[in-house]
Amino acid sequence: MTETSTERESAPLLPPLLAMLLAVIGTSTMLWTFVEIIDLALGGGGTLGLSILFFLGAGIDLVALVIAVIGIVRGRRRGLSFIALGFALVPVALVALTAVAANATV
Repeated sequence: MTETSTERESAPLLPPLLAMLLAVIGTSTMLWTFVEIIDLALGGGGTLGLSILFFLGAGIDLVALVIAVIGIVRGRRRGLSFIALGFALVPVALVALTAVAANATV
């Protein structure tokens, strides 16, 4: 069964926008806590609370990733879902970049 153009246009905007918002919040939380954890660890402070916040941000980002993939699979607002997927994959790209930079010889 194919969808008409009016069915595609009336697809809800909330899921992809929610995925984008969650991806931005999760990624921002992860980046901020990562920097603060390094600062506290080098200063000899405790990092348990920030570590919990880091994993909370990772969980929020994972939820955004799932919502974006569901939006792509269902085919509604596919463009916005791909943008949300890109936002949600930013931490994965940063981890890969950090791993490559850590193993690079100077």
